[in-house]
Amino acid sequence: MSVIRFDANVPVEVALKFDGGKQVKSRIPEAPDQMMYSLCGDDTIYVPLLVGEKIAQLGVKKMELISICKRQQGSMTKWEVKRVGDTTTAPLENVEQVQAQRALSTPAAPQINRVIDPNTTHSNPEIGHTIISRIMASALIAAIDATQEAERYAHSKGIELEFGTDDIRAISNTVFIALSKDPGFGKSQQVNTGAQVWQ
Repeated sequence: MSVIRFDANVPVEVALKFDGGKQVKSRIPEAPDQMMYSLCGDDTIYVPLLVGEKIAQLGVKKMELISICKRQQGSMTKWEVKRVGDTTTAPLENVEQVQAQRALSTPAAPQINRVIDPNTTHSNPEIGHTIISRIMASALIAAIDATQEAERYAHSKGIELEFGTDDIRAISNTVFIALSKDPGFGKSQQVNTGAQVWQ
């Protein structure tokens, strides 16, 4: 759980945990407010209000992968926001925003471990999957199923074996990378990972 920072001219792909963000005060005196977004994986980003407006204009929903890039050329700063896979880039530029970004670029943004929206119900949230997020979820489920089965088998042979969350992440990453090398990756809704069907 950390704050993701935006290096100049490096696109960052993120998926929002909730449908919207929250306008927050900057910890820097007299600096403009920012938009704070919680991300899948419990990381957080802080972006200028104009970026938040563009995210809203694009109608970005939770779990949808977007790319945000802080473009810098000399003293000018532009923010680009687009859906991943969309070839159209939406630049955001504003003289006041450039000055604000200069003021915000040196100090660290506030570290927030978890953001809870009291108006959001977390018991059984509806998940709106993209094709890629469905594949990633399937890879994680396959890793969980495989490690549980391996632990049971090891126990039957008198071997104490226990997988942790880091092991599951590593295995699911390997599965996802292997799937991504398939020529049809991202084009089919059906993914045969050996796991239960992800709804």
